[in-house]
Amino acid sequence: MKFENYFEEFLLYLESEKNVSHHSLRSYKTDFTIFNKFLKDKSIKPDICSITVQQLRHYIIFLNKVKHYKNETIRRKIHSLTLL
Repeated sequence: MKFENYFEEFLLYLESEKNVSHHSLRSYKTDFTIFNKFLKDKSIKPDICSITVQQLRHYIIFLNKVKHYKNETIRRKIHSLTLL
């Protein structure tokens, strides 16, 4: 299943069953957009079953070295992916 499909289901779940705030939903959407763009830029198939640990490590490096995010922000972005 494509990553986008999992993500859409995840957002619906958060909104309907967990009643998360609008701010949280917006943050998750931003996290997804950044990760999805990273996958596309690296020509990585956006299939959740085919994304490797090494690719995720490269994503963390990208967040740190290219985006210059602080560790707390990187941690949240990774956490949002693990919820899927």
